[in-house]
Amino acid sequence: MAELSPAEKSIIKEHPLAGSLNYLCGLLQEAETIYKSHLISSDGVIDSLDQLYQNALSKLFLALMDEVAALNLPSRIADQNVDSDLADLFKRIRRGHLRYDHCRPLVQLVIHKAPDVDLWKAVFDLLPSLEKLPP
Repeated sequence: MAELSPAEKSIIKEHPLAGSLNYLCGLLQEAETIYKSHLISSDGVIDSLDQLYQNALSKLFLALMDEVAALNLPSRIADQNVDSDLADLFKRIRRGHLRYDHCRPLVQLVIHKAPDVDLWKAVFDLLPSLEKLPP
């Protein structure tokens, strides 16, 4: 998991999530349960599951983009802040260029209501994948 600098830790501490992602737990838990059950068949279920995963991840990244911490945390991959990195991830999710399994560590942390520092570490772990994805 990514290590955070003292400045990043300070920003996260100053701008806590304070349970703001809790409303997503049900949706993310549903996606995670279905993912783990491997109930994928060849009768069109794959498309509907992809849509479920895409919607769950889209809502998660929209919620994270709206966090004050994301607006203040500097990006590690571009000359911008993390909210802009998350917007780039959101676009790729909507285009189908980011798979659910890449985001599972973050999803699981949200479901288990992990500490903010761990959630943001998972975000920082995910962001380098932007450079490997089609725009």
